[in-house]
Amino acid sequence: MSCAEKDFLFTADARRRAEDILAENGVQFHVQVFSGMEHGFAAKGDARDPDVRWAKEESARGVVAWFDKYAA
Repeated sequence: MSCAEKDFLFTADARRRAEDILAENGVQFHVQVFSGMEHGFAAKGDARDPDVRWAKEESARGVVAWFDKYAA
């Protein structure tokens, strides 16, 4: 999961519950939380902002790396 710190749809409590559910079920997962980012940063964030651009790129790298490891 690639998450924003400030997310009105997937709150910190919801994220923690999702982690608990995944762990309880023995599922392999990886969580990234990007401080200062808001919901949608990875899809529609302003790439002119260096912090948003970095978070978008790191999010993409993390997701690709997870798929390379577990979906191969």
